[in-house]
Amino acid sequence: MPRKCLVLILLLFCFAALAQQTFVSLAYAGHDEAKAAYAGDGSVLAEQVLINFWPDFKGTFREYKVLAESGDAKAQWYLGQLYENGEGVQINYSEALKWYRKSADQGNYHGQLKLGLMYHNGRGVPQNYEEAANWFRKVAAQGEFIGQFMLGQIYFFGRGVPQDYSEAFRWYRKSAGQGFADAQCALGAMYCMGWGVLKNYEEAAIWFRKAADQGLAKAQFRLGDMYANGLGVLKNYTEAINWFRKAADQGDMDAQRALASYTSSRQTSLTREIPLEKRGGVYELPVRINGVLTLNFILDTGASEVSIPADVALTLLRTGTITQSDFLPGKFYELADGSIAKNSRLIIRELDLGVIKINQVPASIGSTNSTLLLGQSFLSRLDSWSLDNKRHVLVVGSDIISPK
Repeated sequence: MPRKCLVLILLLFCFAALAQQTFVSLAYAGHDEAKAAYAGDGSVLAEQVLINFWPDFKGTFREYKVLAESGDAKAQWYLGQLYENGEGVQINYSEALKWYRKSADQGNYHGQLKLGLMYHNGRGVPQNYEEAANWFRKVAAQGEFIGQFMLGQIYFFGRGVPQDYSEAFRWYRKSAGQGFADAQCALGAMYCMGWGVLKNYEEAAIWFRKAADQGLAKAQFRLGDMYANGLGVLKNYTEAINWFRKAADQGDMDAQRALASYTSSRQTSLTREIPLEKRGGVYELPVRINGVLTLNFILDTGASEVSIPADVALTLLRTGTITQSDFLPGKFYELADGSIAKNSRLIIRELDLGVIKINQVPASIGSTNSTLLLGQSFLSRLDSWSLDNKRHVLVVGSDIISPK
């Protein structure tokens, strides 16, 4: 064999390994609007090879044609791509189809995948979803993640097969498990909508995040939407806007619309104001405890914890809104007069300030004549807060920090 051909064959094998990992994003089909958009253009892009890996396209075409005609399956697949993309030769879908089929008939999964896509998209052959499904199934059976994802798409839309969300979920999961971002995003949508699996927002958020971390714009938008609505994650507008912006920067129109909406309509609502009443040099505000008792607390930024008198704790016990399981180990505190005292402690299930509620707040229990204090165990749960002394208001952020 001539040395030049031997070098080309070696390069071909190296390039095939590289090309297996080189893809553009496939159309995402998760929610109803995405289904409609996907069905509208019918285009699915997969395995776009970096043709400029070869600087001399015409020379590459001639040399690959020789290899392909000698029966090399990988060269046949690559030659099909040259015909399909018009590299080194005029675009000719019929010729591309012919060479993909030759490669596919030898069991080459690249050729099988491309042949399935040609049938799926009606390129060089009348559109035939049943034939596309047959070829995607062959690729998926070899464990190739694009083939698994495409087979999931076939079942999800019912193209060439009866629509079956359970089968779609199964193939999406196989592909997602191999780290393919489009499949991870689709799997997140299945969990989010309860298609083929029990609805589970926490799982949906996990899979959206996996895809979003890989830079998939559609997944970044979906993850932002989960944060905006508190689905599977704690509601967090800052995180929502962060993910919307990442997706919007990549041109995702849904994210761009969401970002515009949130940055305008949420500009004022990202902070809330709580009126304060100044008495004797301190600020007081009404707080509803565990949904049963509303009392005036002193806002004490120097207190390490919320503090309630013993008789208030007894009232909460009598109403059944706290139980023995809510009590915490006692703790030593330095009082305002400098003395040290050990107080009992408990978890207050909810403190409601009207515009904001915070759950699971640690509090100390003072004597019956002690003062109700709103201290740092409450304030530290706010993502931001400040005092406006001129207007006598407490300005708080909308996001709540989870208890540690």
